[in-house]
Amino acid sequence: MTKDLDIVRLMDIYGCMLTDKQRDYLMFYYEEDLSLAEIAANEGITRQGVRDAIKRAEVQLAEFEDKLGLLTKQEERERALGEILGSARTIVKMGYVGEISDQSARIERIAQGLLMSA
Repeated sequence: MTKDLDIVRLMDIYGCMLTDKQRDYLMFYYEEDLSLAEIAANEGITRQGVRDAIKRAEVQLAEFEDKLGLLTKQEERERALGEILGSARTIVKMGYVGEISDQSARIERIAQGLLMSA
């Protein structure tokens, strides 16, 4: 399952760098959960042809990530925002009143918003 999620996340970032067919095959296979045989029948090619195209696309996505590291950077930002959010929540729970409480709540809202948009 993790590998599937990784491919979907890589597709979100680098999908525009693949050919239309590669994008379609990956989408059919990973997002729509079609079998290789179903994709082959729909596309009028062999099952082996679909498998080869998917494997080549997966390799390309991995190469893009190796060179650019955008998914890794995104995951690092998400982890850092999670830590900021946790710290802000801890401060809010400490029961401070006034400016500290207001600013902690503000940091929490901002971090939560950034995590939701990531």
